[in-house]
Amino acid sequence: MRYHTRVLSGFFLRARMLAWATALLMAGTISGAAPQEGPPSATMEDTPVRLGDVVVSGRSLRDEVQTFVDEVAAPPPGRGLARWNDDVCIGTVNIGQEIAQPLIDHIAGVASTYGLRIREPGCRPNVIILFADDGAGLASALVTARPQAFRVRWSSQLDRGSQALDAFESSGQPIRWWHVSLPVVGLTGARAIRMPGDIDPIYVPGGGRMNKGRAIADNLIKVIIIVDLAKVEGVLLPELGDYLALVALAQIDPDGDTSRHDTVLNLFSRPGSVRGLSGWDKAYLASLYDAYPERINPSDHAASITRDIRRAEREAASESEAAH
Repeated sequence: MRYHTRVLSGFFLRARMLAWATALLMAGTISGAAPQEGPPSATMEDTPVRLGDVVVSGRSLRDEVQTFVDEVAAPPPGRGLARWNDDVCIGTVNIGQEIAQPLIDHIAGVASTYGLRIREPGCRPNVIILFADDGAGLASALVTARPQAFRVRWSSQLDRGSQALDAFESSGQPIRWWHVSLPVVGLTGARAIRMPGDIDPIYVPGGGRMNKGRAIADNLIKVIIIVDLAKVEGVLLPELGDYLALVALAQIDPDGDTSRHDTVLNLFSRPGSVRGLSGWDKAYLASLYDAYPERINPSDHAASITRDIRRAEREAASESEAAH
């Protein structure tokens, strides 16, 4: 198995790492690693989400789910929730292969649970995970060096906007991320919005079931994640892998208040109390990747999660009755 990661020793100049990182962002010259073959990780659970995994008290299930979705979901303004509709290729920078490969394998295991495939070695990374001693410094340097990797000029439908990008640069969180998505015609995958330089009009057919006649889907096309090494020291690799998998597979709000919910997103705010992807996280991802290909809005997403949980509860009750 050939590894596709770059390892930068501590004495290398920061400019060297910036050069590798910008190359990865723009050209994919650092290839993503494919998952190693072997038995599935013990942390990857294929069981359906049970109601017992999602603790609800004092509020209706729908209200509680809606609150969770409202805090977690972060699509571009006016757009639907995006997901991967293409194979995923993971690239890493500044971490040894003895850590990078198990981490990639772990994320791949989570992705495969939701029907996604991980590309073979030599692919161009579309999930880019950079490890740094100074996360904010690297984020700022990358945005300055390659702004087009983060935002497309004259288009506001691909990302969360300039204020969110400023927060990405200045955040003090242990892990920061940036999603780029693209509105496409759901059935064909053709681009559904005009971009700088376009001359011909964009044709969007009707018939979308979830989109009031406009069959548009929002697809993830790039995720950039920066991990601040000093701030994740002591975190177990499976838990870190679950956290990275969630933010790689869905547009998660870095400023969302998830304190009332059991979620891997509380990994750094509640040290020692998080044990990987929770029932909430699994239900969120399962509903996202099982939805119709047309635009997914947060309200529809919350309703779908509620239905999935109630169906799982009925199935669990039926299994219990059958066992007795």
